[in-house]
Amino acid sequence: MSTFPDLEPDRISYDLGNLNISEVGTIGGGPIRFRHSLRVNGYALRLTYANLTQSQLDQIRDHFIQNQGTHGYFTVPSTIWGTASVVTTDSLYRYSKPPEEEHLGVFFNVTVELRVL
Repeated sequence: MSTFPDLEPDRISYDLGNLNISEVGTIGGGPIRFRHSLRVNGYALRLTYANLTQSQLDQIRDHFIQNQGTHGYFTVPSTIWGTASVVTTDSLYRYSKPPEEEHLGVFFNVTVELRVL
C-alpha cells in the first residue's frame, strides 16, 4: 500500500457523506425512512494545488498510475489535513477520478478528488 505524495494543498474541501438511510414514499403522506446501519458513507476529499512545479506534478501523476487509477487504495500524510481532525489518521483513500490539471506555462494547477474508504 502506498502513501499519497507529501505535498501541502493550497485548499481542501470535504463532504462528510450521508447516513445509510433509504426513503419509501407513501400514498397518504410523507416518506417513511429506514435506517440500515449507523455507518456514514460517501466521505469525499478534494485537494486543490496551485503553482506546482513539473516534478511535484509528476509525483501526483506517478502515484495515480502506481495505484492503477481509481482501483488501488492508499493513505495520506498528515500534512494534507493539517490540524483538522475530520477522519482518523489511519483512514484509507481511493481516487474518485483522474487528477485534473491546468497548465500555466511552467507551473500547474491540479485538483485531486479522493474517496475515504
